[in-house]
Amino acid sequence: MKFSYLLLLLLFAMYLSSCNQQYTPQTGDLLFMDLDCGSFCQAIKKVTYGVNGTKPSHVGMVYINDKKKIYVIEADTKGVVKTPIDSFLKRSLDTKGHPKVFVGRLIKEYSYAIVPAVQRSRAFLGKPYDFAFDINND
Repeated sequence: MKFSYLLLLLLFAMYLSSCNQQYTPQTGDLLFMDLDCGSFCQAIKKVTYGVNGTKPSHVGMVYINDKKKIYVIEADTKGVVKTPIDSFLKRSLDTKGHPKVFVGRLIKEYSYAIVPAVQRSRAFLGKPYDFAFDINND
């Protein structure tokens, strides 16, 4: 299955909820963040639309390892990295100190796509950041 098709399927099939509600992370959850990183994030927000008018500028995928440690696989300027979820959530807070993050989770019908998506994401760990946002490069 092509990655772009899978991404559209993920976005279509998930429900969204705010992280300032009770949240129990699950492997495969997508964390959409309103990151304040200057002109780079502003450019992303101009072409990105989220739920209820939000403008996410960053996304990461939850990965829970065999030791039950919770990470977020994300691409930042250091490249594709595995970040502890607490560090990820503290990166961008609203005026009340809540993470500016929305959670996307696949509905059961499409949960078969989670394992391959996480495996593919983990395969990119250590790769450099793709400033061109080109899905066809490495």
